[in-house]
Amino acid sequence: ELAKAEQSLTESLGVGLNAKYNALASFWLGEIAYANGQSGIALQRYRNFVARAPRTGEEYAMAQYNMGYCYFNAGDMESAAKAFEEFLKVRTLNDEYRADAYNRMGDVRYATRKYAEAVQYYDRAIASSQTGRYYAQYQRAITLGVQNKRSEKISALQSIVRADRGDYVDAATYELGRTYIAAERYADGVRTLEEFI
Repeated sequence: ELAKAEQSLTESLGVGLNAKYNALASFWLGEIAYANGQSGIALQRYRNFVARAPRTGEEYAMAQYNMGYCYFNAGDMESAAKAFEEFLKVRTLNDEYRADAYNRMGDVRYATRKYAEAVQYYDRAIASSQTGRYYAQYQRAITLGVQNKRSEKISALQSIVRADRGDYVDAATYELGRTYIAAERYADGVRTLEEFI
C-alpha cells in the first residue's frame, strides 16, 4: 500500500526528531517514487538520503544503485557510471545486484563508445555466475562485433548457442546467422538461420 506508506513516511520526515530515521524516510520515499515511475522525484529523495546517510548501510548502497538507474534511464551516462561505481565500491556481495551493476556499467561504456571497457564490465558480470551473465554474454558478443572482431564475436555467439541456457539463446542464434552472412559464410548462415526458424 504505497500511498499509505508514503503518507506515513512523509509525516515521519516532517517530525524530524531523529537524523537516522529522517534519512531512512527519504530513502523509502525515493523507493516509492521510483516504483511509481517518478524518477525525478526518486532521484531527489535518494540524493537527500545519500547526503545524510553513512556509507556503510545497505540502504546507502541501494540508493546508489537506484540513482544509477535514474540517471541511466534519463540518458545521463556519466552520472549513471558514477552511481554504479559507488554501488560496486560499497556493496561487495556477489549477488544479482552486483552482476546487474556490472552489466549497466558495460552498457554505459557501450553507449559512450568505450567498447574495450564495456567488454571488461561484461566479463565481470559473466564471472559472477549470476543470471545476469546471460545478458552479459550476449552484449559482449555484440560489442566484439562493433569492434570488428568478427571471429571472436562468432566464437562468443557459438558458445551461447551451444550452452543453450538463458534468455538470449534465440537472439544469439539469429545474430550468429546474420554474422555468418556478413562474413560471406553463406552455408553456415543458412544452416544457422534454418535451425533458428
